[in-house]
Amino acid sequence: MGISIAFAQQFSGLTKSAVMTHMAHSWAHHAQRIDMIEFGQTAAMTKWASMNRALHLNIRLSHEWRAVIDITNSMKHHDITLVDLPRGNLMLMRAVMRTCDMMVIPCAPIGVDISSTLKAVQMCRQANTPVHVVITGLPAAKELVSGAIATFRKAGVNVIRAGLGGNVTSTGGMLDSYTVLPGHKRTPAQKQIDNLRLELDTTLAEAAADVYAFS
Repeated sequence: MGISIAFAQQFSGLTKSAVMTHMAHSWAHHAQRIDMIEFGQTAAMTKWASMNRALHLNIRLSHEWRAVIDITNSMKHHDITLVDLPRGNLMLMRAVMRTCDMMVIPCAPIGVDISSTLKAVQMCRQANTPVHVVITGLPAAKELVSGAIATFRKAGVNVIRAGLGGNVTSTGGMLDSYTVLPGHKRTPAQKQIDNLRLELDTTLAEAAADVYAFS
């Protein structure tokens, strides 16, 4: 049985889709069997995967009424199932939260994004789902970043150390069949995605160890 990670963002739904595509490529590059599930009419992830057939990434378009079934079935056949949650659908968000092992929320260090992220975090807590916030839009003003991190930590929210810059969170490259990983030249964007993957891998391993010890 694999694990499932949902990517959500209540203020702007674009950044989390871009981050999720990079993460899918990164995990697939490290021999993980990846499945991707999306909702909505744009099918942006499906378009991206169709232009990256060499990665052999599975992707499916799901619907609110069958979200839990699709995620559960995917976990039976893949190491990691990544779920791209549309913003604004609270009923779907609650159902996915109860099903997934982890929620990742990209958040820019600005007031409206922080506020909406804190609301999503509260929903995760009600569903008893671990949630991790990734600061995006780097490099930003130091006081904005430190202020955002302080706000989240005061609320008891885990902030992932690996921040992401605009070169990672841009959606234009995603739809042009671009990710930060191809190519031989090591770039800051590649390093950011690698750091995020390593930190999430560590978090998942620690959670699995806790479950094993408890059982």
